[in-house]
Amino acid sequence: MSQFFSTVEKREYTDSLAVTNMDDMVEYIYSLSSMVSLKSVPKQEIKDILLVNTTDNVLNVPKEYGMFISS
Repeated sequence: MSQFFSTVEKREYTDSLAVTNMDDMVEYIYSLSSMVSLKSVPKQEIKDILLVNTTDNVLNVPKEYGMFISS
């Protein structure tokens, strides 16, 4: 964008999703069409991976949002 505007500012909005039910998260992951290759991985294995990444039984899933301001 800097090729077309003299000033470019990036503003990020930090947000996240706090997941407390790993079974629901596993089902959501398996429902994604882009995750077809996971069909051969047992659901318990995915759940175990998620549980390792929790803090106080909460999986924090970051979301990245933002905008550019240019002039």
